[in-house]
Amino acid sequence: LYGLQGTLSGTMNALLGLGAPVIGGFFIVITLVLLIADLKRPERALFLVTKANHTSWLVWGGYILGVFGLIEAAWFGAALFGLFDVVRWLLIPALLFGAGAAGYSAFLFGQAEGRDFWQSPLMLPILLVQAVMAGAAGLGLLGWALNAGASLSNLFTLVLLSAIVLHVLLIFIEVFGSHSNSHVAAAARYMTRGGLKDTFWGPFFAVGSLVPIVMLCIALAVPVAEPALLGMAGIVALVGLYAYEHCFVVAGQIVPLS
Repeated sequence: LYGLQGTLSGTMNALLGLGAPVIGGFFIVITLVLLIADLKRPERALFLVTKANHTSWLVWGGYILGVFGLIEAAWFGAALFGLFDVVRWLLIPALLFGAGAAGYSAFLFGQAEGRDFWQSPLMLPILLVQAVMAGAAGLGLLGWALNAGASLSNLFTLVLLSAIVLHVLLIFIEVFGSHSNSHVAAAARYMTRGGLKDTFWGPFFAVGSLVPIVMLCIALAVPVAEPALLGMAGIVALVGLYAYEHCFVVAGQIVPLS
């Protein structure tokens, strides 16, 4: 949307030209720090580049995050100095590497071959939908703070609402659909009916999904309240997203390897 505009100024520039890459860059840095901290020898993180194992998605993920961070920095600089032709040139690379940054973890988890629950073919689309959710939630919250206006608020409301609904559908297909083996079924059962059921049905489903869906539907019906409802719904949706990720990671490790 931003990269295709002819004239970029005012609130749209502040929100999508400056705010979006700052938010994205901040979390890219956090992700890289956590990836390095999780290594057995964090001080050897540079070896991921100088002595890289190119069969590992940890290495490719580092490359993708690094390039995406550079694209965001260039986007921010171009928007700051009004170089909107540069922004348009960056549009396709930003989309491609943004999708890569969001989705590479599906392949990284896929290399944990002992954890069958993490081998789901739905993991990549779920991660991409989650990225849309997080982006719409973050920009909706920032738009509320910047008084972004009706058109942008309406856009982010529709995007966030659609993403939450699709996310819930994909999760339900994953945990309640047919499973490839008994290990996957056991992990899904632990998530929905076992030790994680309170987190799954409470913070994820009821609070983090149903509540923001209702709030966003009200926002569409009451335009004057849309920016505030969008901002609050975004916060709640992010809480729900965190709750699901907690369930997913724990459930995938609960089944013994042997």
